[in-house]
Amino acid sequence: MAGYLKKEKGNNKMERLSSRWEYRWAGFEGQVYKRQVLLFVLLLVFFFEVIAWSDQAPILLTFDLHVDPVNNGFPAAGKAGAFQERTEWMQWVLDQTEPYAIPMSFLSGGWYMERVVSEEPPGGGAVLVRRMYETGGQIGSHHHKEFRASSFNWPSMESDASLPEVRKQWEDNINWVDAGIQKALELDPPVTADINGINRIKGAHSPQDESDYHQLMTEFGFDVREPGPEEDYYGYFGHHIWHPYRPSAANYLGEDLSASFVQVPSGPVIGYETIHHGTLQDMRPASMKRQLLQIYLNWRHANHADAGSKVWTWGWGSHATDFEPSSVSRAALVEMLPWIENHFRNRIEPNGASVLQYATHLDVADAYLSWETENPGVSSFTFDSLIVEDWTTYPWLQPVAKEMQDYLWHSDLDMAGVSAFKLERDGSDAVLLYNDGMTPVAVDLEFIFPGRIQVIGLQSGAVLSGTTGVLPDELLVMDEPLWVTAIDLLLGDANGDGVIDVADLGILGANYGMTDVIFPDGDFNGDGVVDIADLGVLGAYWSSSSLSDVLGMQDTEQNVSIPEPAILSLFTISMLVIASRRH
Repeated sequence: MAGYLKKEKGNNKMERLSSRWEYRWAGFEGQVYKRQVLLFVLLLVFFFEVIAWSDQAPILLTFDLHVDPVNNGFPAAGKAGAFQERTEWMQWVLDQTEPYAIPMSFLSGGWYMERVVSEEPPGGGAVLVRRMYETGGQIGSHHHKEFRASSFNWPSMESDASLPEVRKQWEDNINWVDAGIQKALELDPPVTADINGINRIKGAHSPQDESDYHQLMTEFGFDVREPGPEEDYYGYFGHHIWHPYRPSAANYLGEDLSASFVQVPSGPVIGYETIHHGTLQDMRPASMKRQLLQIYLNWRHANHADAGSKVWTWGWGSHATDFEPSSVSRAALVEMLPWIENHFRNRIEPNGASVLQYATHLDVADAYLSWETENPGVSSFTFDSLIVEDWTTYPWLQPVAKEMQDYLWHSDLDMAGVSAFKLERDGSDAVLLYNDGMTPVAVDLEFIFPGRIQVIGLQSGAVLSGTTGVLPDELLVMDEPLWVTAIDLLLGDANGDGVIDVADLGILGANYGMTDVIFPDGDFNGDGVVDIADLGVLGAYWSSSSLSDVLGMQDTEQNVSIPEPAILSLFTISMLVIASRRH
């Protein structure tokens, strides 16, 4: 329901509109005098909206952890040491994720798995891979441009390597990943499994040509592609893609339903704001939290609006080397996991839908394949125009993207009955509010916003607070999430048209002497009465051009400055307006 209630109060905290509630939504304004009746109606609306809610499957959140190539110029001891370090750092990651039962999306290069196979007796590498498997994780293949020239010798090819040369890279890395998986499964107790059914996902930096990439994915039987190239979408709209899809060879942000594999989208390395895949992306915790809030708001809307099911997903990437002690990624992971648990993983919507669960890339792809079977020929996602902020192609809630873009999470706000978050951008504060249940909840934001506020509905995009804003001391949060920011009012501008002129003077005169009034009534100093003090405010900020119009002093050739006596003329006009009101 696109709306909110506000109750205006004066700066002295006295209730000034104790019997009048103003209700606004999508441009409609009315006054309701019986609060109990209104709340009863709202509860009925909430009830019938909940009946209409769909049951969206949870957002699938992925954690990509892959092993990049080691420097092939290292001596033998250096390569062995790099293997041990990366194994220990990934063991630390599992120590953090296993208490939350998070399945890892693990992908390895062939060089690492050759080390796993060579350990006798089986050592930490095989144990690590087995831990990944037993906790529900995936084990896939990831490489850059390296191939196996000889034992523990993995040099890289040039970027312009031929397709047969690139095919050699793929073969070497895939075969050694298969061997490493087999080694891990042979640990006591041994496990019998289809290796091809495990190693189904591929990530690679070559070939450069997308058509060749598609060809190799088909040749080697991979039906899932590791996240990476689709991250470019962040540069267009400030967040990543939220649905898996079959990518086009001509445009990897576009869709081709005949493609042989599924592209799983995600963000890059957790903890960093850096250029990845040619696009500057912010994956610091404050940005990740904002992006999680954005995908939740869109998922929530789809769930509440019975918009039809989709597979929703997001996640982050990482390399084993990102988790060395004292790293940014370590700190970010420790911060993010409990926050996600608290706000999303344990959240149940009023219709019983679970909001989020952790998944592997393969889980996401399998969910997509099931969805595809139920929705043959239906598009999951495509972006064909490749134009920055081409909103005609944007498939989600535009207000969420436009209002929240580039904001960073600042803090969680403790408010009963609603989820509330403070965000910041360039020194400006914003508050996100959404209802946790089925009952309208009143909130007070005076501790953040001392003045009037603008309230935007993040589903409808409607400015629910009007042109002059509302006071922050009591908002009623209903079904539509609200985006709240400070509003800079032009003192004296009663009608909010950006000019202090005779129209504003007329409003002040019509309400002169009245109490229980607000800014749009002419109460510019917020003391609850329209009086001579407000007239003084209006006079002090009177627009020169407007005053010239009133007094007939507009020079036809150029704007002229208004002399001080003009204020006296304004006062005279004001008295005439006030006198006419009293008669």
